[in-house]
Amino acid sequence: MTTEAIKDMRKKQFIFINAILLIGMTIYVAIMNYTGLSTSYILFTLGAFLIVQSFSNILKKDLTKSWVPIIEQVNKYEKEIMGKEWKKQNKTTYVINIFVGAMIMIQAYFTHDFSRQHPISIWFFITLIIFLLLTINITTLIHTFKVDNAKNTSDFKGYTWKFNLIGFVFGLAIAVVIFILAISFVL
Repeated sequence: MTTEAIKDMRKKQFIFINAILLIGMTIYVAIMNYTGLSTSYILFTLGAFLIVQSFSNILKKDLTKSWVPIIEQVNKYEKEIMGKEWKKQNKTTYVINIFVGAMIMIQAYFTHDFSRQHPISIWFFITLIIFLLLTINITTLIHTFKVDNAKNTSDFKGYTWKFNLIGFVFGLAIAVVIFILAISFVL
């Protein structure tokens, strides 16, 4: 792939990721604020979706396939560059998504306030979306920089566990920030 083609592919990838996040968060807030559905129903559905999607991806024979052309193109490119580490990274991501989906469903079960609706403050939504966009874009930039500047597959030896360890620490920090934001908006 030429440098120009890679830049174009990465630009489309960033636009897609950001658009999906913005649309998803907007739909989530609209459902929370303008329908009678409770947080528990939505969390349970989100958790179930993550689990089903992860299992279906694990069972796929060709992990590069996607219903979104730009994601399929990125998968093929990264698989070629990263080699075996790409498969490890994707399988690890699917297992993490199953765990997160299960945790979300457990949270939904223990907060089963099915009759109550919790409107979300627009300022909390704006703050959260900006924070999520920054986090996801920075993480994606770090990953794409590593992949796009690699010379060969040996550059990725141990990449998955290092990236996941850093992601775990970063995720804990994000959870603390989101918790503090939530508490500050409630108070």
